[in-house]
Amino acid sequence: MALKIIKHETRLIPGELYKKIKESTVITCVDAIVITDKGVLLGRRKNPPVQGECWFCGGRQPRGVPATQAVIDIVRKETGLLVAIEGSYFPLVGDTIFTVGENRHSLNTTFVVTAVGGRAELNGDLEEIRLVKSIEPDLHPYIKEMLSKSAVFGNRQIPGVVRYDESDAQVALAQMSRQARRNS
Repeated sequence: MALKIIKHETRLIPGELYKKIKESTVITCVDAIVITDKGVLLGRRKNPPVQGECWFCGGRQPRGVPATQAVIDIVRKETGLLVAIEGSYFPLVGDTIFTVGENRHSLNTTFVVTAVGGRAELNGDLEEIRLVKSIEPDLHPYIKEMLSKSAVFGNRQIPGVVRYDESDAQVALAQMSRQARRNS
């Protein structure tokens, strides 16, 4: 019996329909903790949610594309870098609910990847590259916890789900305060 290879087609969902989908479902995303020889690559987000924050490369996982391939493709598209998934790390799961700026709930599979080629040029949702060599105090709380659990800066990887929920009033107030400080 011959193996049949199916090529999946990815298409963008029209804006208004995607808005309705985001308001009623959890969006499945992939993110990458990109390790370079100069540190972990972050980029400042251009768009909501968490506009202006330093964040991982990532985005929606297209239907029919395995998460491992999706994360490699997204990093290449957003940064120009070729990456390999680190075999010594397990994917982390992030459950993010954003209500400040844009109402969005996503379930994020986050991979630790190593840059193996290409040239860093930010495209897409990220701008202004930032390379970090430790968990810096001004990073977003979600990013700090993901970096901590990943153990990319030492210690041992910690399993579990990283939850960030702006529908919690205290979290929402803290995020609004972070945005106000950045904008002043």
